Amino acid sequence: IPPDVGPVEAVAESIQNYVQPVLDTTIEDVSLGHLMENQIKMAEQFGTRANENMMLVVKQLLYFERYVKALAPHWRMTRDLFLVKNLFPKEVAAKAHSDGIVLPE
Repeated sequence: IPPDVGPVEAVAESIQNYVQPVLDTTIEDVSLGHLMENQIKMAEQFGTRANENMMLVVKQLLYFERYVKALAPHWRMTRDLFLVKNLFPKEVAAKAHSDGIVLPE
C-alpha cells in the first residue's frame, strides 16, 4: 500500500468488508461486475486509482463468469484449492499442512 493511501488498518478493513461476503458464495450469487465497481469505489475512497493490470484481469473474469454460471453455478471460486493454491502457493500450502490436507501436485 503506498504511504499516501491511508492507514494500513483502514485499507485492510475496507478490503475485508469488500471480500468477506464473497468467500462463501457460489458463483451464481456473485456479480463480478459489481465486485469490479466496488474495487473502483474503494480505490477512489482512499485517493488512488485501480491498477490497470488488475482491471484487465477483472475484465477477463467477466467473460469467464458468464460461462461458469451456465456450466457450474454452485462452484465456489474461493474454495477451489487448485485456483487458490496457484494464487497464494505458500499460504495455501501452510494452511493445508496445518489442516492435514494433502494438495495435488
